[in-house]
Parts: sequence; structure tokens; C-alpha cells
Amino acid sequence: MTPPNHTKRAFFIQVPEKTSNRNAPYMGKSNMNEVLKEFINNNYKIANNDLYSTFIIRVMDFLDKDGFTGMITQESFMFIKSYEELRKFILSNAYIYKFAHLGTRAFDDISGERVSTSMFILKKTKEANNQSIFIKLDEYKNSLSKLKQLENKDNWFYLNQTFFSKLEGSPFLYYLPEEIKKILGTNSTFLELFGEAKTGINTGNNDYFVKFWWEINGKSDRNFVPYAKGGGSEKYYGALKTVVDWRPEKMKEYKGCRLMNQNLFFKEGLTFSGVGSKGFGIRYLPEGHIFDSGGSFVNIFDHVDKFYVLGILASDFSEYLLNLFNPTINFKNNDIHRLPAVIDIEYQEKISDNVKKIIQLKKELLSYDDTEINFDINNYLKNDGSINSIVGKLLSIEKEYLLLVEKNNSLVNELYQLSENTISFIKDKVKQSRKIIDNIPNMEDFDEWYEKEGKNVNRLNLINYIEDSNHIPTLILKETFVTFSSVLIGLVFGRWKIQGFDNIQKDGIIILNNDFIEDVIYELIEIIFGEDNFERVIDEELPLILGKDLLSWYQKDFFEEHIKKEQYQNRPIYWHICSQNKTFNAILYYHALNSDTLYNNHLKPMMENLKGDLSFYREKMRTADDKKSAKQFEKRVVELEKQINDLEVFDKQIDEIIASGYEPDIDQGVLYNIKPLNPILAKKIEK
Repeated sequence: MTPPNHTKRAFFIQVPEKTSNRNAPYMGKSNMNEVLKEFINNNYKIANNDLYSTFIIRVMDFLDKDGFTGMITQESFMFIKSYEELRKFILSNAYIYKFAHLGTRAFDDISGERVSTSMFILKKTKEANNQSIFIKLDEYKNSLSKLKQLENKDNWFYLNQTFFSKLEGSPFLYYLPEEIKKILGTNSTFLELFGEAKTGINTGNNDYFVKFWWEINGKSDRNFVPYAKGGGSEKYYGALKTVVDWRPEKMKEYKGCRLMNQNLFFKEGLTFSGVGSKGFGIRYLPEGHIFDSGGSFVNIFDHVDKFYVLGILASDFSEYLLNLFNPTINFKNNDIHRLPAVIDIEYQEKISDNVKKIIQLKKELLSYDDTEINFDINNYLKNDGSINSIVGKLLSIEKEYLLLVEKNNSLVNELYQLSENTISFIKDKVKQSRKIIDNIPNMEDFDEWYEKEGKNVNRLNLINYIEDSNHIPTLILKETFVTFSSVLIGLVFGRWKIQGFDNIQKDGIIILNNDFIEDVIYELIEIIFGEDNFERVIDEELPLILGKDLLSWYQKDFFEEHIKKEQYQNRPIYWHICSQNKTFNAILYYHALNSDTLYNNHLKPMMENLKGDLSFYREKMRTADDKKSAKQFEKRVVELEKQINDLEVFDKQIDEIIASGYEPDIDQGVLYNIKPLNPILAKKIEK
């Protein structure tokens, strides 16, 4: 193993004489005591975020004119907005002689991705006419590889540090292609031409105020309104699944409540996620929404086309720049403001028209998802007699959407007059940051690979691969079936209605047994896919997709899938309750819950039937003519006794829940209502 200081020694081995080398202490502002915090605020205000940044200035104070210092610090001061004044101080008072951008895993005694570091040598001077040397080592994964690459001139960048002062916020973006340096150095900024990003509210108590739309039944006494909250890396449209109880005076009762920028509430605009592990998530926001601190609102100037700006922000070019400004998974308002902006009437029309088409296709895709407020049951009725045809239609829409996304990237690249080399460079960097996988294995290895890597695959390549092979892999079919299985339950509970199906369970309880599958689910499948296709769907498609029968799926897999992040995000509306050994299995409909639901659980008749069977087989065992028959009857008696015991324990659990005073209150949301039922749920819901 390479000693942790070898890279450091190699870096500092050829430095000017009388260089003072320092390894600055680290301590964030939040960890400082009040005495230290006050001292730093009073004396080093431009560098008060961390002790290491304070030490950069303090060490400079010790230097004589033209003296040198070498330091090892965190890299954060290189890019982020809160260190802007420190960067300006360095650029005005020092010459950056040499700078190694180390990134994570630079030292073997600091494991993981926790600390990103840099090493640099500064000369105390007001003149910085010479070129600085920057060495890019952050993409190498361990200290040994960083050491080996330290002298590799391919990693060296030469530039005059005055370039940084031309950029909004003066970030140390030393490794940019020349074209991009020119754009950043000469173009107007987003803030100047397009608009301003604004932070939304903190409710002070999200558990109380914020719900998913499906948790609310429309009859609430509370004032729930649509709420743009986060949304990850979703682009163009979507992530509009939450509502907020908009009662400002009530919110103010909670510590941490911040109600900012209320003048922008309910306006049409754009919104983006503060965190996106798979890239920058910028989306169109229709009128009628409040926005969250984790889902900032972009207020576009009235004379600027919102869809034009959305196309620029959603492009690979903007995402690449945002990763430069702040190389984390976080996106800040000031990062958006620093982006280069250009208005071109010809391209404004082209980009805007294309983005509108992208949004329409995104809405079509989302309308297949029953967790979306604009879900359309008719999508599942318009099929060619198979689940395969529904998935094929979805993939066809997605391909059209992805091709238009590529067109948007091309239009934005043309708008900013990027060369093919720069476009290729940006595309590679964005794929790298999103961890996109382009290559797809042979079909015989596909399922195992897709289960592991499916979330990172290049979706356009995947769809082309499926079209070329004329075969939709099982795991992709299963992804759609998971939603379809939820849609079927929704139809049974009357959440949606389709012509020809009247077998609606109005009491909000489904008993999961063979009768339910054969009398209810089979009827729905026949209506949806047609009488001529029914047997093929039941006997061929479903066993291939599920690897088991439908009853086993609903009893063993449905609820676990239903609560996943991709589905109802631990806020399910169909609750699988069951006895410990699953003698009894039922699904409760959240929106049909009332004080009588647990009383009317169909358990008692089942217990009476089993007790009748038990009496019958005990008598058979007592009167059997031979030992073999008696043994068979005894085996059945033991099975029935276990089942009855399982039901009696379950019945007692229900009695205990009722005795505790359980009273459903839909206004409080799923978590409030479901947690008391954890003892009888197929899988516990804790948070």
C-alpha cells in the first residue's frame, strides 16, 4: 500500500525555496463553539465556512511579499458559491503557482468518498501574469494511481488565473475546453437574460403537512393544494405527486417553518430538484402549485419563452456546466444563475416547439402509471390482446420521447455553436456522471444483467436492442405487470370503472383466495384482453412473466412491490393484512377504511368453516377402518388445527388493535392510519 504522504511529497518536491507547507485543520461552522465562531466571523468573514478556509487567509498573513505557501485542504472552496469571496481574495492577493486537484481517496488513511482534497502552492503577490499549473487527479480512484499520474502531462492544464475572474462566482474551472471557456467568459448569465431561481417553503413538519395526492380523498377539511417537492433527476415534466396543507398560520407554530417567496406561489414556471444523483432534474411546472425548499421555482421573465429556457436547462450542455460549478449531486439556485444565456429568435421557436412535444410524450408515458394524478385506465384497454402489446406501446412512446430529447441536445449545441469535439467531450462527461451503461449483453444473459444494471442502462440503446431482437425480456414485462396488478385491484375497489365489469367490492375488503382470482381477476383479464386472448394471457404470458400463479403473486409479492419507491413509496393504498402463517390473506382499500372495517373482516366465517372441517375429519379419523386411512385423516386434522390456531392468533391481534382505540382518519394520511396495523401487515410500514 502506498504511504498516504507519497503524493504530497512528490507534489512539493520541486517548489521554490522558503515555502511554508501546511496541512490545514478541518472544522465546519456547525461544529464550532460560539467563541470560535464569533472570532472567525469578526476576523475572517470571507472564509468563515470552515477552519481550513480561514487558515488559507491566516497563512497568507504570515508570508512576506513574494513568499510561498503550500497547503492541503478540502476541494470545496474551488467551486461552490459560499466560497466565492475567498476565491476572489486568492485571485487578487496571490499567484497560483501549482495546484493538484486530488478529489476523493487521495490518502489511504481516509477511506470512501467522504473527503475531497486539493494541494496547492500560492505566492503572495498582487501580480499574476504567469501561467498557473493545474493537475487533474480527481478521476483516479486511489492514492497509488494519483501518484503515478502526478507527472503525466496529459493531466496538466496551463492557464492564466485571471480567466477565473471572468466567470460568475470565480470558480476554479481550470479544465474546460477552450470553446466553453470562451462561452463562460463572454456570454450573459441566466440571471441577466432568463430569470431567477427562488427557494420555496419549509413547512416545519412535513409529516403533518405534506402527503402524496393518493392519500387524500378530496373530502378533507384541510386545505391541500398541489406541491412541487424535490423530484430527483426527473426531466421536462413529472414528479408532481405531493400535496401540502396550505395553512400558513398553522405552519408558523412549528420550529423551522420558513414561508419564502409566496408572491410566486401558483404561478406557471419551471422547477428543479435540489438533489439529483442521476443528473439535473428540471421540469415544467403548471399553474396552481406551491413549491418546496427542495424543489426551487424558476421564475422566467415574462418576455422569455419558458419552454425555450427549459430546453436549454434540460440539455446535456447545461448539466455538464452545473457539474462543473458544483461537482456534487446538489444543485443550488446560484448554480443556475451562473449558466451562460443566449436568446436567438430562430432557435427559440425550434427549441420551444420541440420541448412542448417532449412534455406531451412524457405525459403519455406517465398516464400508464396509477401513482400519477393523470393516470388513464384506457391505456390498458387499448391493447392487441396481450401484456406484451401494452409494454410494446410504452416502449414505442418512450423511444419517440428519447429521440426528441436527443434533438433538444442537438439544437442547444447548435445554439451555443459547439464543435463536434466539444459535444463528444460533454456527452462522455454527462454519461460518466450519470453512470450510464451503453453496452447490452446477449439475450441469454439479459435478465441477470438487467436486474443489476437496469437502472443505469442507456434507454434508447435498450429499446433499439429490444426492437432488433423482436423480444421483450421478462424483467421489462414484469415492471409493467407490477403496475397492472395494482390497476386490477383498483378496478375491483371501484377506483376506476370500465364497461362490462360490475363485480366491485364496495366494503373495501378483498379476500385473497382462489375464488377471488378465478371469479374476479380472471373476469377483468377477459374484459381487458378479450375472450379470444384470455387463455393465452392466463396460461402462457402470466406464468412466463411471474414464474408463479396469480394467487401466489398476490399473496407473496404484490404488497412488497406496491410499497416500493417506484410505486407507492411506503404510502400504499392497498393493504395486505394476513395471519402469521398466511392462512388468512386480505387486501384492505385505504379509502374505504372506517371504524367498522376491522370488524367486518370475513375472518369469523372462515374460522367456523375450518372448525366444521376439523370436527368432520376428527370423526373420520376416529371411525377409520384401517391405520392408513386414519393416518391420512390425522394429517389433515393437524393441518386444520394449525390453521385454526393461526386464525385465532390473528383474531386476537385484530381485537387488540380495535381495543387500543384505532379509528381511521384519512385526513392524517397513510402512515398515521397504517402503523397501528403493523402487527397484521404482510410487511411492516415504519416510516
